[in-house]
Amino acid sequence: MKIAIDGSSLTYGGGKTYLLELTRALGELYPNDQFEIFIRPSQAEHFCGATSNIRLCILHPVFEQTLPRLLWQQALLPVVLRKNKIDVFYAPGNYGLLWSPCPQVICLQNDPDARFFDPSWLRRFWWKANAWMFRGSARNARLVIGVSESMRRKIVKLGMVEEKKIVVVYHGVPRHFLPADGTDVKRAAGILAREPFLFFVGDFYPNKNLSVLWKALAQLSRAWPNLRLVIAGRVPSGAMKDRLDERARHLHIAERLEYRGTLAPPELLKCYYSARALVFPSKAESFGLPVIEAMACGLPVVASDIAVVREIAQDAALYFHPDDDKALAYQIDLLCRDQELWHQCSVRGLRQARHYSWDNTAKKIYEILRAAGDRTAAMAQPSIIEASPRG
Repeated sequence: MKIAIDGSSLTYGGGKTYLLELTRALGELYPNDQFEIFIRPSQAEHFCGATSNIRLCILHPVFEQTLPRLLWQQALLPVVLRKNKIDVFYAPGNYGLLWSPCPQVICLQNDPDARFFDPSWLRRFWWKANAWMFRGSARNARLVIGVSESMRRKIVKLGMVEEKKIVVVYHGVPRHFLPADGTDVKRAAGILAREPFLFFVGDFYPNKNLSVLWKALAQLSRAWPNLRLVIAGRVPSGAMKDRLDERARHLHIAERLEYRGTLAPPELLKCYYSARALVFPSKAESFGLPVIEAMACGLPVVASDIAVVREIAQDAALYFHPDDDKALAYQIDLLCRDQELWHQCSVRGLRQARHYSWDNTAKKIYEILRAAGDRTAAMAQPSIIEASPRG
């Protein structure tokens, strides 16, 4: 089977991880199939060591820009798919083709509710454009993949896609993050072996709710004057960053914030193994990749009490209301003081993380793509191919 994947919009954050891990797993698990991956020139360096059945189709540099790339996708890509005799097309970047010469499957990565927290009119327009493109291409898709059950319910409620067309496939954890059997207690080292910093992984978007994290860190200053916050992710310039910097200065925590930018996998893994806790204060998320990555490293998670985090972390995290900075500070203080609680959260997280792997994700997606590409077979029912955090 020849499968084409448009990865040109998955260039950073969780989307980048999704593309790289899924491509690796598909190439290794299905050596008799051919995969054509469409990417931008800036993405090519990340695919070193791809298996021989992975063919990288690198776009012209002009398509690094959003509008030219959209025109390429909708006008030229269908021609390429037909010419290359592609059996099925997978669009994992929130929307697909308005017209496709072959069966297509779409994955919605972003939570539609994130638009409510964005004050920028340009970003709100971007969200609306994405929603319009998703609705249009979903009508022509065999199936739509949601990355969590919470996301599935949300987009069905919003009327973005028919319920019968959407299935759930969870993200995974990279192999090198997962502990071997029997090492739970050993890898959940005592809290005293950890450095005095909290860890946040994510880009600076309004739905990430960083202002609440700033306030909580300020409240912890007296009890934990050496506690730092290490931030991994893109830190764009602009009004939002300026407001957060001003708030940090006002709260006297600016010197305790450490911006690391986008970390390479070895550095990211080192931070997961060194921190006291991962803090995940988001108000809206489609999944929450840092949560399961942290749990796989034995790092306790303090997270906002939203449906998707409850779904993926279950009882392995400590929760707080996303608007309650005092509750967040309390949970962090509790983890720092109570070594037994820290250890319990670490072990529960390690066990919960075992339910997620990119190999399993790839197997479920391949099953969906194979069913979509088989023009003569009846489509698989969603209940058959849904993923589960318990299996």
